[in-house]
Amino acid sequence: MWNIGTMFLNILTVFLLIKYLSVCGHSDSFSSKHAGLDGMKYATLNIKSDCMRCNCVGLTADCTSRGLLSLPLDLPQNITTLMLSNNSISSLTDGQLGQTYGNLKVLDLSTNKIVVFGEHIFEGLYNLQDLRIGNNPYKPHLFHPLVYKPLQNIHKIHVAGYGDESNGRPGSRIALLNAFQGLQNSTIESITYEHITFMPFLLKSKHMKFLEHCNLKRFSLPDNRIYALESPGLKYMPQLEILDLSKNGIQGSIPARGFLIEFYFMRYLKVIKIEHNIPGMVFDLNNPIMAISEELSGNYWAVPKALEELYLTETRVDMAPYHLPYGIKLQREHRIKIIEASASFILTYIGKPIKGLVNLERFIFNDNNCIIVPEFFTCETGYFESLKVLDMANNRAKLSSKSSVHLLFRNCSQLQHIDISNNDITDIDSHAFEDTTGLEVLNLSGNKIERIMFTLTELKSLKLLNLSNNHIQTIDGHTRMDIDKLRETASKNLTIDIRQNPMICNCDSFQFIEWMQAYNSIMFEWPEVACIYINGSEVAFKDIVLPDMKWDCWKATIIPSLVSFGLVVVGMITTLYVYRRRYKIQYLALHLRALLRRNQHPDINFDFDGFLSYSSLDKDWALGHIYAHLNNEYNYNICLDDRNFMPGAYIADIIVESISKSNKIILIISQNFLRSGWCTFEMNLARGELATRGRDCLILILKEPVDVLPPELITPTLRSLLET
Repeated sequence: MWNIGTMFLNILTVFLLIKYLSVCGHSDSFSSKHAGLDGMKYATLNIKSDCMRCNCVGLTADCTSRGLLSLPLDLPQNITTLMLSNNSISSLTDGQLGQTYGNLKVLDLSTNKIVVFGEHIFEGLYNLQDLRIGNNPYKPHLFHPLVYKPLQNIHKIHVAGYGDESNGRPGSRIALLNAFQGLQNSTIESITYEHITFMPFLLKSKHMKFLEHCNLKRFSLPDNRIYALESPGLKYMPQLEILDLSKNGIQGSIPARGFLIEFYFMRYLKVIKIEHNIPGMVFDLNNPIMAISEELSGNYWAVPKALEELYLTETRVDMAPYHLPYGIKLQREHRIKIIEASASFILTYIGKPIKGLVNLERFIFNDNNCIIVPEFFTCETGYFESLKVLDMANNRAKLSSKSSVHLLFRNCSQLQHIDISNNDITDIDSHAFEDTTGLEVLNLSGNKIERIMFTLTELKSLKLLNLSNNHIQTIDGHTRMDIDKLRETASKNLTIDIRQNPMICNCDSFQFIEWMQAYNSIMFEWPEVACIYINGSEVAFKDIVLPDMKWDCWKATIIPSLVSFGLVVVGMITTLYVYRRRYKIQYLALHLRALLRRNQHPDINFDFDGFLSYSSLDKDWALGHIYAHLNNEYNYNICLDDRNFMPGAYIADIIVESISKSNKIILIISQNFLRSGWCTFEMNLARGELATRGRDCLILILKEPVDVLPPELITPTLRSLLET
C-alpha cells in the first residue's frame, strides 16, 4: 500500500509540473529535456520563476523596473516583445538573447548597466525589428562598430542618453556613429540618437555614407551638440522622409550651404525639423545684410517636391536676416502644409505677398519682429489658398492701407485661426475679415486698437474674439448689433475677451453698460472686465448698478446747475442790499478808513496809561494788588471809576470816553466781574477797542482760574478774548 501511495504522489507531482511548464510556454518536450528526479527538484525549487516576476501577456514579456541583475532565462521562448528597461543588468553574453528568445521583434534594454556591446551580442536575433539600448554606461572601446550587423530585419533603432563620457572623453558618440557601419545594406528605416553626447561635434559625411544602401526613412539626432553638418550627407539617404536635427547648435554646413543644396534633390523628404538650435537674435531691421533683389524675387524658387512640414522655430539658418521688399515666388509643385518658424528671424521685412504656398495649411511665424505689409494677407489664387492657421503674433504687421491693391484676407474662407496679437496695430480695414467665413479664433490682443471698425457679421463660425490689452474705450452700437447677429445666426459658443482695456463708463454709456451686462455670458473672465467709472475709479461691470449710476449722473448734472442758480440769486440779493444800504456802507467805509489812519500812527497821546475795570465787590483786591503796584511802583496814571469819572454825567458815555483815552485796558476777571452788567459792558467795549486799534491794548487778569468759573458765565466774548 505504501508503494502504491508513493507512486501516486510521484505521478501527481509530475502532472502538476508538466501543467506549470505548459503555462510558462514550454513545449511538450519536457520529458526529453527535464526527465528525472533532478529536473523535478529544480522545477520545484524555482516555482517562482522570472515569468512570475515579469508581466507576461500573450507574446509580450514586460520586465520593466523589476530589479533584474541578469537576463531572465525562464520566460516563454516564443515571445516577440521583451521589455527590460530600468533594471540593473550589467552584461549579456554573445548570442544569449538569440539562443533564448530567437523570435524577438521588439527588445528594450535601455536604462541598465550594460558596459559591453560586442560584435555578437545580438547574434541570432534575425527577426528583431525594434531595438532600444539607450542610457547604458557602455565603454566606447567596447561598443563594436558591427554590433548591429546580425540584425537582418531591423527597422528601428533608438538610443537616448550618452554612455561613458567621463573626463571629457568624446568616445561614446563616436562609437555610436561608427556603429552605422553595421547597418550597411540593412533593412533599417528609422534611427534616433537622442542626447548621445554633451560635447560639440561635427556630423561627418563618412558616418552617413554607411547608410547609403539602406532604406532609411527617418533620421533623428535631436538634443545633441552638433554644430555643423559635413556635406555631402543627405545624398546617402535618398529614401529619407523625416529629418530631425532639433535642439542642437547647428550654425551651418561644410562647405557653406552644401546641405541646403542637397535638400532640393531629396525626392521623398516630407518633414524637416531643425528647431531650437541657436536662440533667435534681434538684428538691426534698418540695416539688413541680405535683401533679396527685385530680379531674384521675380524668379520661381525650387522647393523639395515631397516636403510637407518645415520646423525652424528658434533656429538661425544664416548669419543675417533676409528682407523681401518685393516678396518671393515659389514653384507650385510642392506639398508644404506646415511651416513653423517662430523666433527664427529668417525674415524681418516682407513687402509683398509670398506666392506659391498654395497647399500651406499652418503658418506659425510669431516672435520675429518682422514688418509685414497688408498685401501679405491674401488667399487669392496662387497664394495662401489652403491656409487654416495663421500665427503672426509679436511682429509688426499692418492691417490697414489705403494704397493696398489686395484686399485683406481675400478668399480666406478656410482660415480657422488667426493670431495677430502684439503687433502695435492701430487700425484695421473695415472689410478685412469679410471673406474669413470659416474663422473660429481671432486674436487681436496686445495691440493699440481704439475702436472696433471692422465688420463681424460674416464670421459665422467665430468662437473666440480676443481684443484684450488694447486701447478700446467702448463698443459702439454698430459693433454691438454685429455681435447680436452673430449670436443669432452663428455659433452659440461665442466668447469675447475684452479685458485690460481703458473702457469708459460715463453718463453717456448707459446703453453700452446695459448691453455688456446683458451679454456677460459671452465675456471671457466676466468678473475681471472693468471700466473707468464716473468718479475716476476702476470698477467691474458686474458691480455697476445702473439706477444708482443714473442717479449719480443726475446729481452730477442738477447740483452744479442749482449751485449756479443759487449763486446768481445770492448775487442779486447782495446787490440789492448793498444798493439799499449804500449810505450806511459809505459811512462804515469812511469810519474804517479813519481807523486805518489811526493804526498807521500808533504814537497817539493818551490821557491815561491804563483803564482799570473791576467789580465793586473786588475793589479792595483790585486797589491793593493791581492799582497800588502800578501807581506807586511804576508811576502809571491809571483811570479809576471813583476818582476819574465826572459826577452827574451819563455813566455809559464816561466809560466809553475813559476807555478811548486809555493806552491799555485792564480787566480783572472774576465771578463778580462776569455777573456785573457794567463790567460786562466794559468788557464788550474793550473787545471793540481791540478790534479797532488792531494792536495789543488789552490785559486780562484772572482773579480766579478759568476752570473755577461757572460755565454759564463764560460768554463767547470772554472765550474769544481768552483765546486771543
